Amino acid sequence: MIYSVSRGELFPSDSELAIICTDDCVNDLENLKVLQGRDCSSSDLISQDGQYYPPTFITDNLLFTYNYTCIRDPKSQAYCAPLMDEYNSKENPTSEELCSDCNLLSQQAQLNSPFGWDDEFEESYASLTKSCGVTSYPVTSPPPYTISISTTSAPVASAPSTLDVTCVSTYTIQPEDTCESVVISQRVSTFWLMYANNLPAYCTGFPKAGTKLCIPPQCNTYKGLRGDSCDGIARFYGNKFTQEDLMKWNPNLSEKCKNVRKLADSRICVRYVEKLCIFPRSNTNDLKPSRRYCCAHFS
Repeated sequence: MIYSVSRGELFPSDSELAIICTDDCVNDLENLKVLQGRDCSSSDLISQDGQYYPPTFITDNLLFTYNYTCIRDPKSQAYCAPLMDEYNSKENPTSEELCSDCNLLSQQAQLNSPFGWDDEFEESYASLTKSCGVTSYPVTSPPPYTISISTTSAPVASAPSTLDVTCVSTYTIQPEDTCESVVISQRVSTFWLMYANNLPAYCTGFPKAGTKLCIPPQCNTYKGLRGDSCDGIARFYGNKFTQEDLMKWNPNLSEKCKNVRKLADSRICVRYVEKLCIFPRSNTNDLKPSRRYCCAHFS
């Protein structure tokens, strides 16, 4: 059923959503993705429209579909999907409908995924949230998902979706903590803290006090500003690193750092205290292993 939704062949009713939106469904998809990451090699690619994708492509798409289809209204706990179908069928939705939690959450979920991201869609969403006076549903440009093919070497994934990051320590959230305070005190980037703990982007839905967090390798951080460029950040630090270094340290930066301006107020890594330890789940030729916690020297 979720496959039909992903293809636009089914617009599920409440009763169908009750069947789709279960822990068993999402857990099975997550487990399948883990198995694919373990058993498929870097040469097992999916080709579509001249682009190459990792072997988890279909599973990732189904997880994306699950995430935006199973959103509930925060107040009523009703499924949002039927309401969205109703809004989309109207020629002129009301401002109340456009600014509703369901509409904003649904658009946010799509934009936070490479399957739903679109530059014009993001601009429209930014305009909508501004007119609604809403700041609680931010989005970040996802990193590239396609795979680069080299005629002289094995294909290498450009997305971080197949990477694991080591927990060098754990931290228990204190009552007075915020996402920002944890990022600062633990000397980690916003992205890596969110990624290591499977949390939503931009610190949305930050866990409550008492929750234990995986702390990834530490780094010196820089708080992004509107109007930033990667070259400008490098110049600010005396050109002690390059744009390419920033992109290696921060996989949420897209190709040629095009999305760095959208990371305003997030903290990015500008130098590692220890070399970043990233373990790809599948075989790859772009990493040279070294000792633990210092194991990923990018070539």
